[in-house]
Amino acid sequence: MTAPAANPAVTTREVPFAVLLAGLLALFSLGTTVPWYLGLGVSAGVVAAATWIRARVPDPGREVAGVLVLGAFVVLAASAAPTPGPILLGGAASLALLVWYAEDPRETPGGALRAAPSLLIAVFVLSVGTVSAFFLPSRNAVVGIAAGLFVFSIVLLSVFFGRPDLLDRNRAANP
Repeated sequence: MTAPAANPAVTTREVPFAVLLAGLLALFSLGTTVPWYLGLGVSAGVVAAATWIRARVPDPGREVAGVLVLGAFVVLAASAAPTPGPILLGGAASLALLVWYAEDPRETPGGALRAAPSLLIAVFVLSVGTVSAFFLPSRNAVVGIAAGLFVFSIVLLSVFFGRPDLLDRNRAANP
């Protein structure tokens, strides 16, 4: 007789993505008015907790992991300076979040590679925002374009989360 299967643990294939997300979120926090020690603690703690939740919590509660990370983004973005540095780091951290989210521990390995075509849209949006942040003359234009790109990315994410088959056509069946 075999022992029942244990809950899946955090695997080694998702650790690099979690470290990348925590590192970029911590760098983003340094460009905000949040004290550096609090920003670094929140970044590391939220990503660690979210990674643990994704690996250990059963299906109905797993969505809390994404909400935790998005909550940290909201807190940090609300206190970020509208300068090119934090805008660039926030965009890079957002891309890291999408890659981290694509590499689900309960799916077959390679989720980030399978999601690469969809992630290219987000990379394009980030590149447009970065170019506009560095080359447009006024601060108001940077904030306006960043707000427009933010709205566009939220609409795009809502479409992708509403239709997960668009993101990952080769999705494995969950047990």
